[in-house]
Amino acid sequence: MIYIIWLVLLSLFVFSFLVPKFPIWIPVLAYLLVVGVRVKEKYGNYLDWIEKNHRDEERAIDANLHDFEIKGLATSGMRLKQENHIKKDFEYERKKQKRQRDTELIDCLFIKK
Repeated sequence: MIYIIWLVLLSLFVFSFLVPKFPIWIPVLAYLLVVGVRVKEKYGNYLDWIEKNHRDEERAIDANLHDFEIKGLATSGMRLKQENHIKKDFEYERKKQKRQRDTELIDCLFIKK
């Protein structure tokens, strides 16, 4: 699929240079359209993942609170320490996903993958 997109864009650029009446903005517009669609898809996937990640983080913290309530330690420092550990784990995953998103957006500019 990627090769077909590159082939079409390259042929449009070559055709625009060979035929003087064919404007150069048509292949540029086609490139921007392809990149725009891919960027919208990648960024939408990232936003969906972030929403799911926050929901999972809240569930993990609630489960942790429930476990400590059963043990009678709902207000203990151990619970807060465990919650901070859970938050750090989820924050690490968000940072990792953000780096991956940035890489995917750069790949979109070069129409890779």
